[in-house]
Amino acid sequence: MVPMAGKLRLALPGAISSLLLIASCGNGSAPLAATSSPTIAITVDGKTQSIEPGTTFAQLVASLGLKAKDGRVLSVQGEVLTRHADPGRILLDGSTAKRRTVLEAGDAVTVQDGRDKIEPSTRKTSTLPGRGVADPQFSLST
Repeated sequence: MVPMAGKLRLALPGAISSLLLIASCGNGSAPLAATSSPTIAITVDGKTQSIEPGTTFAQLVASLGLKAKDGRVLSVQGEVLTRHADPGRILLDGSTAKRRTVLEAGDAVTVQDGRDKIEPSTRKTSTLPGRGVADPQFSLST
């Protein structure tokens, strides 16, 4: 009888884990995913995201930490002259949306950064009267 007791001890952990697995799956009639809360699919910057129904635009922006960079005005040398010259935007289906807008399946959220602009520069030349270019044949000593 002693050899049988050793085999029973080895088989007991496997039997317990099998029973736990069967109990967690229920009676087998419904898949495990059906017990979780339903979600809807939206797109954020081209990637599919699953969110809970009733999620607002503001909640999504906050939960994902979405931020749009503002565009700046830069000098010709690259120095920042004006920060926030062209504000960045977060768009819902291609246009601005109110923060309390409830998202629906298939919605597309896009982060659109502002554009940097280089200050305009112009070149202006003017000829001063009486100051023509001298003839080098007569002005240079040889």
